[in-house]
Amino acid sequence: MEHTILLTFDTVMKKPFRLRLAGAKPATTVEEIKALVQLMVDHDPFHTGIIKLSQAELQNSSESAYVI
Repeated sequence: MEHTILLTFDTVMKKPFRLRLAGAKPATTVEEIKALVQLMVDHDPFHTGIIKLSQAELQNSSESAYVI
């Protein structure tokens, strides 16, 4: 079953930036998610003024979401 990763970042504009990534494999590790977060913070590919991660959730259709 595929998972959805929901990342919420703090931005310089004080508006949260949310990124939903669908299709993550069940074997996705916390280290892989942390690497993705660091990439987003370092490079800010959407030019939204990302400062830091404020919340990360892993979701799938058969379980409730849990915070990473």
